[in-house]
Amino acid sequence: MKLLLCWIVALVAGIIFLPDYEGGSFRNIPLFIIIVSVALIVTLIKILRYVLFVQKIKKQLIKNGYNVTQTSLVPNLKSSKCYHLSGEKDGKIVNIYIAKRKNSYVTYNFENENKAELYKHTRLTIKPEVRQAYIISPHVDNKKVGEEYFFWSEEDFSENTENILLFKKLPNNVRDTKSSLPLDNGDKINGRVLLFDINGFTKYINN
Repeated sequence: MKLLLCWIVALVAGIIFLPDYEGGSFRNIPLFIIIVSVALIVTLIKILRYVLFVQKIKKQLIKNGYNVTQTSLVPNLKSSKCYHLSGEKDGKIVNIYIAKRKNSYVTYNFENENKAELYKHTRLTIKPEVRQAYIISPHVDNKKVGEEYFFWSEEDFSENTENILLFKKLPNNVRDTKSSLPLDNGDKINGRVLLFDINGFTKYINN
């Protein structure tokens, strides 16, 4: 779907901005500059919000007596260390990975601590010819819409280490293979990684 969207955007951009004939000049240059400028501003705002959020978590760790040993503002690459922040206090180590919620309506189904499958749940609605009201079908269609990977290594799970997956705001539904109920603040994903949003993490770290 993303690939198709990229092709559509590229096609529309070509129609608007590319020359009409070989050797011609590019068209609609002012519009191109405006679009690029807006895209850059939006990107910079998102980066700034991310940096400020990381710094907020770092300050909370320091405030509560943790020595911050690692801070990473660069997106984690495949097979690299999973966490963005790491701190130590009284021989206890905490590793924090800051995750971006894809969409509030998407269910995160964790196969293990390193892989979550994302599902969208929809119900079929039917409008009968003889009635005005819609009928909602009891059948729920579960459609897989993506995957999210994390890269906790076994050395991260020593006795004196706690690993935290932190969302600014939790997805509406988070599940794993060990619990029959949805996970919430303070629950462990498959018994290994603590799950928090910012409010839950603040209460946890203050205590």
